[in-house]
Amino acid sequence: MNIVIDLGELELLVSLIPSILFWAGVLLFFWYILRLVNFYLKDKAKAKKKKKASYVCLSIDVSKNNKQGPEAVERMFAHLAGIGEKENLSLEIAGIEGEIQFFIYAPTKFRDLVEAAVYTAYPSAEIFAVEDYTKDVPEEFPNDKMDVWAADLKLSNPSPYPIRTYPEFEHKFSKELKDPMIDLLEFFGQLRHGEQVWMQFIIKPIGKKLKKKGDKLIKTIQKGGSSKKGKNIFEVFLGWFLYPFQEFIKLFVDIEAGGKDKDKDKKTIEPADNKKSIKKIQEKISKIAFDTKISLIYVADKQVFNKERGMVGILSALNAFNTLDLNGFEIDKKAVIKDKNFRPKKWKNAQKAASIISYKKRSRAWKIDSRWKRFLNYFTKITTIKFKPPKVKKNYLNIEELATLYHLPTDNVNAPLVRKTGSKRGQPPVGLPTK
Repeated sequence: MNIVIDLGELELLVSLIPSILFWAGVLLFFWYILRLVNFYLKDKAKAKKKKKASYVCLSIDVSKNNKQGPEAVERMFAHLAGIGEKENLSLEIAGIEGEIQFFIYAPTKFRDLVEAAVYTAYPSAEIFAVEDYTKDVPEEFPNDKMDVWAADLKLSNPSPYPIRTYPEFEHKFSKELKDPMIDLLEFFGQLRHGEQVWMQFIIKPIGKKLKKKGDKLIKTIQKGGSSKKGKNIFEVFLGWFLYPFQEFIKLFVDIEAGGKDKDKDKKTIEPADNKKSIKKIQEKISKIAFDTKISLIYVADKQVFNKERGMVGILSALNAFNTLDLNGFEIDKKAVIKDKNFRPKKWKNAQKAASIISYKKRSRAWKIDSRWKRFLNYFTKITTIKFKPPKVKKNYLNIEELATLYHLPTDNVNAPLVRKTGSKRGQPPVGLPTK
């Protein structure tokens, strides 16, 4: 039996391959062009929308006889949650050559809401629209006149753990409140001519996100799991390797005990520190919360610039809000200007510029451009492959914590360089609560 193979169809198919590849390449080329045009139009629309959006910098002057403490400011933050989960507000404290000022930087469309919220807490305060106090600081480094140190802060433990808040600053017997911000204001008031320190809280309402994280963390603690720092990859692999042996030992112990699980019907007994943690977490997640980015800037004329003085001064003042067993603040290693770094000096100057631009734009991230990042952005735009930056750890603070960190000083605080009104202003809008 003779088998005859007709190669004609195969030859025809092979001869068509160049044409198929050519037209596929043409289609792919036009697809890339269309994607680039699409991205260009989207970016242009975003830039146009951003350009149209207007912002206002509001300066808040406290009355000399202000009696309202942090408790009243909780209501202010609860009021500010009305901006919705897609909008940001920036609450700022600036020490400029020893004079201390409080600001709120907000979209113009929310100006009425912000003013009403402030008057809710401080009926005698005065609010003025002012020029942005950051505008005269340069955005390019090295600079002949000024130098800068900057850092962002993050929570040292998961967000559901609270920091030290104003109720813990009350005297146990007299119930007199020692202002939590007194150390911070003292440092701001001691700045010399040519020195400035800025502190920024960019806040965005988060709905029930903190409540969900807190409930999940409480379950982990009750089960005896790690409640704070996560395991590293070595510990994870070691756990997998030892798991069969642990189960074998458990089985052997059960057999020796007659197969009875005596602890099955008993309630989980939690250590005292776990009970305290759970109680504190429950208290924190019961209140309205915001996603909060905290930025610090120390900028000064080169003749008086002293990084250690600026850095140590502000970080030491912030230690008042830290606790060893719950939560506190620490420098975010991904957003800090370091002296000792394997990167070239050019990178450090790029960090300085990025920190100032980020603060001025009230942005949540330092954007340091590089050839590699530009290439990835371009590659992302013409392909479906996306290179996403690592997720930034969220800092969730509730209204009690924010009121502790940002409030106008009362009349018993000796801070003579805080901007204050000379006398009481007129009556606030009718119907606003004052108690």
